[in-house]
Amino acid sequence: MPNIEIHGLKDKEASVVAKKIWKLFKKEPEADKILITICRDRVINCKGVCQPYLKIIADNFARHILEKITSAGIWQHDLVIEYIKPGLEEKIVSNKTRRRYLSEYIDDN
Repeated sequence: MPNIEIHGLKDKEASVVAKKIWKLFKKEPEADKILITICRDRVINCKGVCQPYLKIIADNFARHILEKITSAGIWQHDLVIEYIKPGLEEKIVSNKTRRRYLSEYIDDN
């Protein structure tokens, strides 16, 4: 079951993003299986600047979700994290440089 987590946004802005994502995927065959989690957290970088991010947790559907959200221009912030479960591979994708990927394998424990 794919889960799209929204981190570091205020409730109202996160709700707007969530509604846009629902609208984007409502006609997808797997739409009823997609979850959106609004995380009420504050995300800052080492300089204290707000750094919201999107995290996609899914099996085979993560790449499709990421491409659809970024191509529709829904996510205006710099950072998107794509987390694909089977290989436990996490990729950090910058919207500014979509082709630049940082990969690392995560221990399941």
